[in-house]
Amino acid sequence: MNTPYFSIIVPVYNTENFLTRCVESILQQDMVDFELILVNDGSTDNCPSMCDSFAIRDKRVKVIHQKNVGVSAARNAALDMAKGQWIWFIDSDDYIVPGALSILKRESCEDLLVFNTNLNEQFEGSYDLVLETHYFTYHLGFGPCNKLYRHSIIKTHQLKFDTEESIGEDLLFNLHYYCYCQKLNFLNKKLYIYDIREGSAMTSLSRNRHVNQMRLFRKIRHLLQHKISPLNMGILYFMHLISGLNQSAEGGLSRQERAKQARNYRLDFPGDRQLYKRALSMFLKNEHATLLGKLNLQLLLLGF
Repeated sequence: MNTPYFSIIVPVYNTENFLTRCVESILQQDMVDFELILVNDGSTDNCPSMCDSFAIRDKRVKVIHQKNVGVSAARNAALDMAKGQWIWFIDSDDYIVPGALSILKRESCEDLLVFNTNLNEQFEGSYDLVLETHYFTYHLGFGPCNKLYRHSIIKTHQLKFDTEESIGEDLLFNLHYYCYCQKLNFLNKKLYIYDIREGSAMTSLSRNRHVNQMRLFRKIRHLLQHKISPLNMGILYFMHLISGLNQSAEGGLSRQERAKQARNYRLDFPGDRQLYKRALSMFLKNEHATLLGKLNLQLLLLGF
């Protein structure tokens, strides 16, 4: 099997209680034309031997063992090895539903297939239109696990996950990938099951999460500065600002300190005061953004 249809990439780090469920949900699929790449990212539990056992049992399984350098480096190592036409990233504490691969293979897809969404449509348009109709509305989602990527796009443009980031690295990868998409396909089927648990990257809290989010925004601004309108760039600014400040609040950062940080980050806004007001107004009118987030933002920006 030189060119499998799917390359399924699973970074593994200390998830021995979940790994079997994840891997079995893949190996028991009725569609068999795939390779499964398990990347043991320096696990200190039984995951390394479990990965090797899966590879011995099933020739479709390939294993990479590396020191603990993070999920981005793990995914990048697997991308260097992958041979499939389509790439699916799966987290080792999650799993997929029976028949998922058969469903994905049947779908007509050009550049990107998005599932676990409430849409059934094909979309084609400018980057600004992608943001306005599917990103700001959260239809695309921010992570990689509800998406099927065309491998040739990743290879041609040498796309990689940012190893400097531990939060939001997948968002950066996606925004970069969208630059090269002509058509997006949306599938209203739940094929991926997220197991959100305490201690995972999705639930870990930090008082300094605002630092991560605004560093992400600066990288996004650099990536997209000539590809999207100033207004949409301003809306992205407010999305990352409120996301970072809300997450920092959950980590214990006081309202006074959050207000101070909001004032400091005003220098990162990509435009003048008039654009600032327009972008803020558009963000506050977004019915898909949480009401609590919008109220918090208004309170923190009083007097600007």
